[in-house]
Amino acid sequence: MANILPYWMIPRPKRKLELIPQSLRIFAGVATGTSWDGNTPIKKTFEDALDGANFKRSGDYTERAQGRGGSGGRTHGALLYSLGLWFRHQNDPKTPQEVHLTLAGQALVDQKPAFPILRKQVLAFQFPSAYSVRVNVDRKYRLRPFIALLKLLKREELRGYLTTEEVAACVIGYTTGHSDTQIGKTVDRILKFRADGTSSLPNDFTTALRSPISNKQWDAQALISNGGTLGDIADTFIQWLRYIGYGVAVDGEVFDAGRKTVTALNLSMEQEIDQAIDDWGQKPLQTMYEPENDRFALAESAKAFQRTYGVKVGMKKDQRTIRDIQAWTSSERTLAIVSASLNHLYFTQVVTEITDDVVDAVGNHCGLDLKTVRESLETLISSPTHGISAFLDRYEEMSRSGTDKAIAFEKATAEILEHTFGLGARQLGQTGAVPDVEAWSEDWGIIIDTKAYQAYGLPIDHQRAMHADYVPAYAASLQGRPLKAFAYISNGFAKSFDANLRKTVTRAQSHVADVQGSGISMVPWRQVIMAYEKGELTKENLLQLWTMGREVTPKDVQDLIDA
Repeated sequence: MANILPYWMIPRPKRKLELIPQSLRIFAGVATGTSWDGNTPIKKTFEDALDGANFKRSGDYTERAQGRGGSGGRTHGALLYSLGLWFRHQNDPKTPQEVHLTLAGQALVDQKPAFPILRKQVLAFQFPSAYSVRVNVDRKYRLRPFIALLKLLKREELRGYLTTEEVAACVIGYTTGHSDTQIGKTVDRILKFRADGTSSLPNDFTTALRSPISNKQWDAQALISNGGTLGDIADTFIQWLRYIGYGVAVDGEVFDAGRKTVTALNLSMEQEIDQAIDDWGQKPLQTMYEPENDRFALAESAKAFQRTYGVKVGMKKDQRTIRDIQAWTSSERTLAIVSASLNHLYFTQVVTEITDDVVDAVGNHCGLDLKTVRESLETLISSPTHGISAFLDRYEEMSRSGTDKAIAFEKATAEILEHTFGLGARQLGQTGAVPDVEAWSEDWGIIIDTKAYQAYGLPIDHQRAMHADYVPAYAASLQGRPLKAFAYISNGFAKSFDANLRKTVTRAQSHVADVQGSGISMVPWRQVIMAYEKGELTKENLLQLWTMGREVTPKDVQDLIDA
């Protein structure tokens, strides 16, 4: 048996989950119905496709000259497997294994909204699992790690935050369950670490928790820092927690934490977080049976685990027969490849109809002939509404991506303002002390800052940029129109946002007397976009929302629709 990993483990070819849907679509197009283990050509093909889509860093592939290679494809495949998005099937012990998608994986390939699917998979992630058994994580770990992290963030003794080093030093190598007793012991370890640093750690820390496959000698600080084994694993757990919106990055000064950035609970979702802790904390762990000396029985157990773990939100069991699953055809694999390339286009463009330009763009990206691309697109974009909805799923992913997709978020916002609302719009970000986007109708202008945050609070330097730099620059006019509003578009807002917005508006009005401000998060913003597309809102309704002087709520939007 392989060396036992003495700590929580998680695959990390990418530490953030934003690109999982696209990566899975490429994987499905390459690997579904084929064997995976030991199939180096398939792994190389997947690796090449990821390179072509800019989903992974290209390498020099010197391993390939020696008949090896494909490790990038292997680790990306392991990431998808760890999230319960595919499983291995064998008809009998003598036949090769086949790759097939779970229900959650199939839903992502079919362009269903990714965020609720992946949030459920993250919350349900557990030790032991088919993945953790495969990489041989110590069986003493029996917990849902993300529930453990949320419980820690709820503990008053920890003052509402965790650092990545604390997770690396005190959590991933010691917390074996998510019961209140286990969490209490972990709290004690963290408090000692905050007081005494690495001197609080056990004497055997570096030997007990070093990687069993590495001969490198680490000191404790190096092991838990960025670039160290435990530090990198801890950071990946933190990034996943932030992706699902329950954890947010916060300036360490807010907590006097002695770190530039810490992770805190997203207080705007506290009720939902409490419900998730109750639901997933009390739900029994899924059974991962490990028969001894029977590889086929172990493979069947792993398959059963993956199919159950990978059910869609709200479902308990995958009712499909293997025969139904094996009916996945070559045309459907092609559909997955086109879907991945269409998804790439959605990062910058609203696609509501299948034009020659769209076919060319998708065809150039995926490399398939244009006739095949057009036929696949006719399946994927069944109506303008479906096209907008699929675009907005990608747009929402950008809105929580942090700096990774911030520029794409700006460009996509300008695209929405122009394509959906018929406004003039320009993306300006990255060109100096300017807002991210300016937009205008026949009668008025607005400036917009996009913030790829899960809980944006409008900090003081951002307030100053708006009232001291941006608004004065448009005091005379914006494209010949009077500036009427400035707005912030973000995935979500912190409780401090409205108070900080009021301060900003008051100071901005010393330059433009009647200017107003607002903030709108993804739920009401999607509501606005879809309602406008249906003719239920007008440009003047947009201005009403943007001049509300506070965060816009779904009720505000619905009231305008019903008026």
